[in-house]
Amino acid sequence: MPNHQSNRPYFRPDQIFGCNANYDRNFDDLAEKFCRNIYGSTKGKLRQIIVNEDLDNWLNSTTIAQKGQLNIIEAGGGDGRLAIEWAQKGHKVTFCDLSHEMVKRAESLAKSEQVDHLVTCIHAPAQLLSKYITQKADIIICHAVLEWVADQPSFLRALCNCLAEDGTLSLMFYNADAAFFRNTIMGNLKALVKGEVKRVDNSLVPMYPLSPPVVYDLIESLGLSIKTKTGVRVFHDYLHDPKLKINEFEALLALEQRYCREFPFVHLGRYIHVLASRESSVRHDI
Repeated sequence: MPNHQSNRPYFRPDQIFGCNANYDRNFDDLAEKFCRNIYGSTKGKLRQIIVNEDLDNWLNSTTIAQKGQLNIIEAGGGDGRLAIEWAQKGHKVTFCDLSHEMVKRAESLAKSEQVDHLVTCIHAPAQLLSKYITQKADIIICHAVLEWVADQPSFLRALCNCLAEDGTLSLMFYNADAAFFRNTIMGNLKALVKGEVKRVDNSLVPMYPLSPPVVYDLIESLGLSIKTKTGVRVFHDYLHDPKLKINEFEALLALEQRYCREFPFVHLGRYIHVLASRESSVRHDI
């Protein structure tokens, strides 16, 4: 029988899609494109619905909501939409972003929505947050940021230093394994075998993607226990006909909601949303 075992080198998905840079990405130059592509699209709409469901379910299943007004930190919050949503519910929010343009947008949005008295906007890297806060957070929200940070362990450690003892980390990260899978579907087979998938400069393709087990290990190494895992866009990105994302959005959303928290579908998500906490009294199936 022929021997089909390959002698080619093995490339991990995070190696293939990552880059050799050593700096954190600032979105000043891509602010408009970022907001248009993320918020003004079906993928952004799905993300908002699914992640908000996770957070609402979490608050309803723990004692954290009994505190009343929560102290929330959003690290790398884009144009501030999620921060403003929390402020509209009466919570205090500290928003920070490396991008001065994003901070300006968040400040403007908070003022226009008349919640600027509840939102503190800080132009600084999240790694320096501890210098700006006077109270540790009940919830730290960090969505689609980790994959743009060069030193990810130090970044997560800095966030956890700002988390209250009974606090919760809401971390959503880009799934390198799902990116690999989608590229096989797209037919980029030779490039994947060679480990030579090319990046486009100034694109919204993350610079430092990670495989889920790596992120889970990082979280647990910081003394946090993972409570929930949710795939975000577990079907959306695999549709061959892009029109279906718009014309059949309600059916797509129903499928996403039904399967995004079940295995194996969780790890098909282009992003994975994790809720982790030091509090061990509440357990969820993961």
